[in-house]
Amino acid sequence: MENRIVIEQLSKSIGKTKIIKGIDLAIRPGEVYGLLGPNGAGKTTTIRMIVGLMKPTSGRVLINGYDLNQDFEKAISRVGAVVENPEMYDYLSGYDNLLHYQRMMPGVKKSRIHEVAELVGMTARLKEKTGTYSLGMRQRLGLAQALLHEPDVLILDEPTNGLDPAGIKEIRSYLRSLAHEEGISIIVSSHLLSEMEKMCDRIAVIKQGEIIAISDVKSFIQQKEDRIILRAKPIQDARKVIRAYLNIEAEKDGDELGVNCSEEQIPDLLKELIRAGVQIYEVRHAAPVTLEEQFLQVTGGESV
Repeated sequence: MENRIVIEQLSKSIGKTKIIKGIDLAIRPGEVYGLLGPNGAGKTTTIRMIVGLMKPTSGRVLINGYDLNQDFEKAISRVGAVVENPEMYDYLSGYDNLLHYQRMMPGVKKSRIHEVAELVGMTARLKEKTGTYSLGMRQRLGLAQALLHEPDVLILDEPTNGLDPAGIKEIRSYLRSLAHEEGISIIVSSHLLSEMEKMCDRIAVIKQGEIIAISDVKSFIQQKEDRIILRAKPIQDARKVIRAYLNIEAEKDGDELGVNCSEEQIPDLLKELIRAGVQIYEVRHAAPVTLEEQFLQVTGGESV
């Protein structure tokens, strides 16, 4: 499958400080691609360069095969974006704001305004002035504006900002539908890691301007080895057996031990423990790792 967005060695310097350091990314049609990183890691700067709001110091962005720097109009023509807080005319209604943008878009019919308003769940508020909108409703209006010209690339910075839980779930479902059913490529940045886990197909983690991990979400949060929780006595004897058999230290938590081992190793490990006189009261698989837990691990505990 040919990539719809290709980012090659994208870098940005301010003065002598390099804030984005040779980023490489490739986004396929029909996937939701998450951009994660601690505060100040370079997420928004990267997004601004992808949509042409900031010029890179070096590297390039290809959208549908067009170089953003050399053929901007063709590259950006099929891109919709909501970067930071959507800018709207507060004295106009939501409808009139969308009408203003529709008039600037060749080939977009006026009927499309009602279509996108219904898609993002704001039809009932369309005639109200934008100045009366909550932050969440402004986000919906921004998303509607980004969808007016039926883009095949959608780039969103904090798209669920200001939305209540029901609104977040609604937008998440809609974005996944756009990607998986309409084939739109979506790049999304958010500080809500639990939401990104549910929304994204793949993620890239940025730290200090560099990509430190790229993975599909399932593989990223899956532990490299199976982990079991063992309740046994005497616990110190159990730790000695585990150390001798697996050459690892079991993590003690109260009267339980956390042990990293493969599925195939579990039966023989239990035999060794029983042979050593250890009484086993419970064996269970550990709870799965979340995206947030794995993110904190790879970034050294830095918050989003």
